[in-house]
Amino acid sequence: MKSILFVCTGNICRSPMAEVLLRHMFEKENITGVEVFSRGVYAEVGLPMTDLALAEAFGQNADGSKHGAAQLTRADVDRADLVLVMEYSHEEWIQRKFPDVASKTYLLMAYAQIEELDQEIADPYGGSPAEYRKCRMEIQNCLLDLISKLKGPRREKYS
Repeated sequence: MKSILFVCTGNICRSPMAEVLLRHMFEKENITGVEVFSRGVYAEVGLPMTDLALAEAFGQNADGSKHGAAQLTRADVDRADLVLVMEYSHEEWIQRKFPDVASKTYLLMAYAQIEELDQEIADPYGGSPAEYRKCRMEIQNCLLDLISKLKGPRREKYS
């Protein structure tokens, strides 16, 4: 796998958290050669991550301060080997716009095969710090399973 694309609605909370957290986890695991990027299906181009999303990322030593929201394009889905979305609506949007990439597009939780959690990762936008923390933990647990697919068995859970 050479490229992983995370997709959410505005590209200011969930998908950029997933992007910067996975980059950081790849560094810790010495996984190289995999591009990680994020986009939104309705992004307002250039917006930074929300303060609470940034705080959650920083709390895990992942830096999202240089992030600027970007709109999902044909070039993005063509570039990605794997497209991981946060909600069914994102998957449906991609399938309508780019039906030929359905075979490489998955809900993040479904791809990670985390059965004890809801299949969707709820949008914390406008929510409390606790909602952002829950979102970050769900994403990180999915990312652990993603890494295990690349490297080996799952070791720990984030809480």
